Amino acid sequence: MPVDRKNITQDEPQVSCGICMSEIPASVALSIEGDEYVQYVCGIPCHHKWKEQSEKNRNPDVEAG
Repeated sequence: MPVDRKNITQDEPQVSCGICMSEIPASVALSIEGDEYVQYVCGIPCHHKWKEQSEKNRNPDVEAG
């Protein structure tokens, strides 16, 4: 997800994408909330990777296609 950095101020809070670790403004990050944590992703591709990893962790005996 390209971020228009022209409209982002220096003092805006930044978060790290939980998949690719890029720094992104908190205002444009997608968040995935668990019971005890919040994980941020920078866009749809990283969200899909997170979802695949999450499903593998839940079902380690099932091979992903």
